[in-house]
Amino acid sequence: MRCVGYCTAANYDIPRLYQFLQTMGSSQIFRDVVHSQPKDEKGIKRDIFYFPYGVVVFWGFTEEEEKPRLADLKNFEKEPLSKTELDEFSFSYGDKMKIYDDEPFPMKNFPRRKFSSGS
Repeated sequence: MRCVGYCTAANYDIPRLYQFLQTMGSSQIFRDVVHSQPKDEKGIKRDIFYFPYGVVVFWGFTEEEEKPRLADLKNFEKEPLSKTELDEFSFSYGDKMKIYDDEPFPMKNFPRRKFSSGS
């Protein structure tokens, strides 16, 4: 599966972004990080994390699915970057947590919000 982090701005207007995401479905706020879980066409939840320092992380999306969400995000950017920074890696679920050949294998019940923030 695919996981991508984009840095698009110096920061995001998190309160306004959170209000916007609430109108589109389920989202939660943890301190100053917004977590959204949109479902795909099969009803499977995926994860998006919006960090106040201008970073958004998508878990389990295709690039085509990310584009409209990134376009919506422009309305909440403060000091947009002239060039978006991108960091992509793949991941698979495993029976136990491990990293093999630079690919993380979180357990199926692993809290992705913690993994996304690097803490």
